[in-house]
Amino acid sequence: MTFASPSLLALPFLLLASGTAMAEDSLMDAVRDSARILGAAQYCDAPEDMTDEYIARAEGGFARLAKDDFEKHMARIEFKNLSAAASAKAPSDGCDAFLSRFETMLKSPS
Repeated sequence: MTFASPSLLALPFLLLASGTAMAEDSLMDAVRDSARILGAAQYCDAPEDMTDEYIARAEGGFARLAKDDFEKHMARIEFKNLSAAASAKAPSDGCDAFLSRFETMLKSPS
């Protein structure tokens, strides 16, 4: 019997089954929070240089939290997937307020 290769959507379930679950640790919490922020920035059409800077900072944070290269890679994949999904929904306080906070956040030291 042959099996089709699992999709990226199935990876969290495979990780849970293998005992390598990262779902509740601080790395995945950071990924989820960062993805929501990036998604909102993309929804609100934040300038590309701002989103690029945010992505670089977020991925740097993931690298510091990750235990190994596998976790870094999984964090980047999850970040990309979750931010794409989050970009379909407006921030609860509207784009003007969000973009003002986003810009302020980027001006602060990382």
